[in-house]
Amino acid sequence: MLTRNISLGLEYLYTDIQDDDFVVNVGPGTAPPTNPFLLDGGGTDIKRGDDHFRTHSVRASLNFRF
Repeated sequence: MLTRNISLGLEYLYTDIQDDDFVVNVGPGTAPPTNPFLLDGGGTDIKRGDDHFRTHSVRASLNFRF
């Protein structure tokens, strides 16, 4: 609380994910086999480029109470 009606907030969030076997299998889903946007119907595997994912975020807020 800065004053009786004004407050200030600060939040820091750190996320650290380590995953060696992160693979997502992507298939055609519910699209019919005659869909022209499907290049091949076999699907594909998507793997994250970095096995160690880190992210930082900071959020500040200023609040006024009536």
